[in-house]
Amino acid sequence: DPSFQGGVSYEGPYTYFIGDEVSTLDNCPDSLLATEIPGGTYVKFTTHPGSMPLVIIQAWQEIWQMTEASLGGKRTYGVDFEVYDERAMNPMAASIDIYVGIEKA
Repeated sequence: DPSFQGGVSYEGPYTYFIGDEVSTLDNCPDSLLATEIPGGTYVKFTTHPGSMPLVIIQAWQEIWQMTEASLGGKRTYGVDFEVYDERAMNPMAASIDIYVGIEKA
């Protein structure tokens, strides 16, 4: 399915899902898939405006270098997600929110 893609990180295989937030699945066509972001503790990072995809690559490189103390907890490696809203419309000056799942220290 083109909505689900995978890769391998140093923690093992991962899957990503590209979608849009909805409040209900009542009128969702059978041809579409749904996923739910589980509750938990997430640290939010907002990138400075920059060109895509470089702004995302740089943000993740910074996150990967962060210590548990600077994150505010140990990474869960369960669910992380990115939010692309109207601030990401200009690919030369995109700003993205990145949410990283952690266990509270």
